[in-house]
Amino acid sequence: MTIIESVLQRVRRELQQMGLPEGLDERRRQLAKAAEALLPDYMEDTELTAFTALDGEDFYAEG
Repeated sequence: MTIIESVLQRVRRELQQMGLPEGLDERRRQLAKAAEALLPDYMEDTELTAFTALDGEDFYAEG
């Protein structure tokens, strides 16, 4: 049991050092900021959006 407790304490310390967001709103802001930063890549690189051509097609499993 002491090994598990030791590992758990270490993980908690590492998570605190990483400065993870405490709330959901903060996480959403971070994700929105990341999405905005990546938007130019998706607008200019067709390799990143190749599969969106399939978005309008219905998919049904046969069987």
